[in-house]
Amino acid sequence: MKNNKGFTLMELIVAITIISALGMIMVPALTQYVISAQKGVCESSREEFMYSFRTFKATDEAGLTLEQAINGDIPELLSTVERLKCPSGGEFTVVNGAIHCSVHDGEGESEEGGGTPGAGDTILGSVVLLDWTAACNQALNAGQYESGTTLSSTTGQVYFYDNKYYMVKWNNPWLTKSDASSHLTDPTGVYFLQEFDPNVTITSSNYNSATGWDPNLKHLDVLNENGAAYLYMGSTTKWEVLPQYGGYWIKLA
Repeated sequence: MKNNKGFTLMELIVAITIISALGMIMVPALTQYVISAQKGVCESSREEFMYSFRTFKATDEAGLTLEQAINGDIPELLSTVERLKCPSGGEFTVVNGAIHCSVHDGEGESEEGGGTPGAGDTILGSVVLLDWTAACNQALNAGQYESGTTLSSTTGQVYFYDNKYYMVKWNNPWLTKSDASSHLTDPTGVYFLQEFDPNVTITSSNYNSATGWDPNLKHLDVLNENGAAYLYMGSTTKWEVLPQYGGYWIKLA
């Protein structure tokens, strides 16, 4: 005799509940995976283009710009421009000598979000990383070396090269042609830059008005305060003063 008994209502409810719970767990994870993969493709596309552009600039005598390159105005780079795409539909612009994606370099995106940072990314909330290689190439191609080529840099701006971070110590530093050539792949020797580690951070919770800082404040510590980041420069250098904490600081731009 066949048993024609089907699922009971309770069994169906339990099965649907389990399937729904699994879906709630898996869908966000899969969505995040897709987002991360799309960002990786976008970053790889930009890196490939920047490599081609720098190779082209090595022999360029016309002073053509990165903006012209991504707009398809340089015939030698047209095939590379066709491969410059963001799978999330982002639009590319040039920001501080780097290719900026409207989707993956959005406001508030930071190093804490994961992945390897690069020029054009943001750290410490809103500090935009500048491309040191692009800055040197700009100096090399400016053609005004008699009195030095002024970089459009401001105290507190941060350059990025080879996974290292360099803060500008004062406004309008300059590089001569020989400076730009010799420091193209070694910013550590540039006198107006200060290397620091953005991962060594402190907050106001580390400060007590009676006992001071715990742990003790060190040169180049990074303070996160009210959405801004400050680099500690010691107690005697005449930089910006934070009265509530003493000492001298540079606000990162």
